[in-house]
Amino acid sequence: LQRQLEQALRETVPGVEIVADTTRRVSTITCALWPDATAERMVMKFDLKGVALSSGSACSSGKVTASHVLSAMGYAPEQARSALRFSTGWNTTPEDVAALTDVLQALS
Repeated sequence: LQRQLEQALRETVPGVEIVADTTRRVSTITCALWPDATAERMVMKFDLKGVALSSGSACSSGKVTASHVLSAMGYAPEQARSALRFSTGWNTTPEDVAALTDVLQALS
């Protein structure tokens, strides 16, 4: 599902960057840097379309500051403030990712 999700992001959102996509990482979380938008704004747009996602790690929920982890990885503050976290779970289906693709197209 992670590959399907990240492929949908790359094909639908020009300029999106998937963080750490060439390294080993948790297969249920994708962090994407959104081009030309703040994560806070994008979270609201996705919410209005019925998609729940977040703008940071679970332990930083509610904070509006740039991710210290992304900053430590060398990302600029504006990039770190554009990070969106997409999570999948045991009940996430390929159809859910396809529905997300439709939302991505509507927001692009």
